[in-house]
Amino acid sequence: MVRDFLHFRDSSNITVEGKGQVEGGGYDWWVREYKKQNPNGRPHMLVMERVQTAEIEGVRFTNSPRWHLKLTDVDSVLVHDLEIFVSILKQKDPLKKHHPFVTYTLGKVLEAVPELAAFVSQSELSIPTNPANTDGIDPAGSNITIRNVNITNFNDAISVKHSDKASVVARDGCTQDILVEHVNVMFSEGMAVGSVAPSADHRCARRVTFRDVKLEWPIKSIYVKTNPGDEGSGEISDLLFENFRMHNPIWWNIYIGPQQLKQHHDAGCLIYPFGSCKT
Repeated sequence: MVRDFLHFRDSSNITVEGKGQVEGGGYDWWVREYKKQNPNGRPHMLVMERVQTAEIEGVRFTNSPRWHLKLTDVDSVLVHDLEIFVSILKQKDPLKKHHPFVTYTLGKVLEAVPELAAFVSQSELSIPTNPANTDGIDPAGSNITIRNVNITNFNDAISVKHSDKASVVARDGCTQDILVEHVNVMFSEGMAVGSVAPSADHRCARRVTFRDVKLEWPIKSIYVKTNPGDEGSGEISDLLFENFRMHNPIWWNIYIGPQQLKQHHDAGCLIYPFGSCKT
């Protein structure tokens, strides 16, 4: 069984702050995941579960094996002024010096494409891989504010998840009163809600606002995900997306429908709205 790097459970008045970096070394985990060689799963970088009142500030989170910030069944949480960054290249061992040929090659890459500096400067010469499930911030709960964050991660940048009647801390058993503002995003699946599938406990996400968001090379910009099911009920309501700037979209700018990639090895509803995908 793997353990998350930081995990706060059944706690209150938590503060995580600093100016340093937490490096997850995710590249090897992602490669093993595609080979189905992570039998015990993958750790998240920071998890809060049933937490009342918390603040996360300043830290740079990089290359998590799975989600970076997972906030589940929480209330009154502020996340601000931090960065989440994921590279498609293998992370450089800080204690290992590059071979001169590698140093020369990476230098030539940077001369040709200076925009790749953020990826290449901290990486080894390696085969690029698609980071697997490296969500930036996934909040589920009530009264959550996320502001002034920069995210590059190739998956959901911020994905608001549901709460339900079984929740302990989230008010009214529903993810609600979520504000996300002043966010810069590159190479991601943007601002997301869901997925939400029906349940006997009524899964719910409502009163969610995203505003003042800039996206460069987004795979998606706005992503609202349903998930089919035959029992119980689910709710996504009162969403506001305001003042979005989207540059050079790679795929859908706005997508509302069934989740397309349920897992990286499960195609889901990639062809929606064509075909017979359930909503």
